[in-house]
Amino acid sequence: MLKFDKIDNGKAFDWGNASDDYGRFRDIYPKSYYGALESFGFAKNGQSILDIGTGTGVISRTIYNPTLTITGIDISENQINKAIELSSIENKKIDYYTKPAEDTLLKSKSFDSIIAAQCYIYFDIPRLMNEIDRLLKPGGKFYITWFCWLPLESKIAEFSEELILKYNPDWKGAGFTRDFKMKFDTEPYNFILKDQVRYDEKIPFTKESWAGRIRATRGVGAVLNNEDLNKFNKEHLEQLNDGNQEELLIPHLILINSYKRKNDETI
Repeated sequence: MLKFDKIDNGKAFDWGNASDDYGRFRDIYPKSYYGALESFGFAKNGQSILDIGTGTGVISRTIYNPTLTITGIDISENQINKAIELSSIENKKIDYYTKPAEDTLLKSKSFDSIIAAQCYIYFDIPRLMNEIDRLLKPGGKFYITWFCWLPLESKIAEFSEELILKYNPDWKGAGFTRDFKMKFDTEPYNFILKDQVRYDEKIPFTKESWAGRIRATRGVGAVLNNEDLNKFNKEHLEQLNDGNQEELLIPHLILINSYKRKNDETI
């Protein structure tokens, strides 16, 4: 369940409002990201996968192969509807449900891997971790990943952030640096860190796809009304079109952690 009190000064947002842009422009994780997950044992053939906070099913649809059993959940019905639509177009059989991650009502001990990509900060952590513990099979692993652009190393990302803050001063997603430490405190809940990778990579965008990526953020598409969103987008595109380059390479920081139960000897 989304926790608004410590995010963006308590300002409510709804990812469902950004589902169209999210479906088109948030599929940006590089091959290295999926390669790192695979090296940690994620999505091996035959596994049962749970993608919590799946959004439009970006992770689920990318890792799909017929040997996997994949379930995606999200509290936004609009996001789940878009995930179902895109998976159908791609002819990928993935089960999607509109459910809170803290109370899924899914069968206990039924998943080999559970992933929370770009969403761990939004949950009620004690309740979430109890649910993760309930849902994972013995030997199962929980993955938390984070992926953010680096505005101090990209003028484009920097002015995009400045524009977001102009329209939404409460947004707290600005200013990430390569020294940023994201705290995922799972140890009080019976899980310890098993594997970790942290690196940066330049991600390619066109002007259109970067504009769409920015619209599909918590600070823009998930919160602005249509009038302000159109004004924002017009101003953003004017800034982007001031430059000569067609391809934009935006540096991003990528964090991937895998966790196991403290006393699990099967790994």
